[in-house]
Amino acid sequence: MQATTILLLPDAAVVFLTDGLVEHPHRPIDTGLRGLCAVATDHAHLPVEDLCTTLADHHPATATTEHARPAHTAEVANG
Repeated sequence: MQATTILLLPDAAVVFLTDGLVEHPHRPIDTGLRGLCAVATDHAHLPVEDLCTTLADHHPATATTEHARPAHTAEVANG
């Protein structure tokens, strides 16, 4: 096993998630990952709690349901 060190800038955010946050039965998981990255980038300025809510609200399984909240959540750690 090889260790990797990545230097993060102050105020950087790291998103930890389960695959359920980006999976959808009719799309490749890479599509969900790209979508999550786009939403995270677009909303990175938000406070951590609001960013987590935004990521959960853009869950692929809720794309056709306006007010449904997914069971999956994201954890965000910021420095």
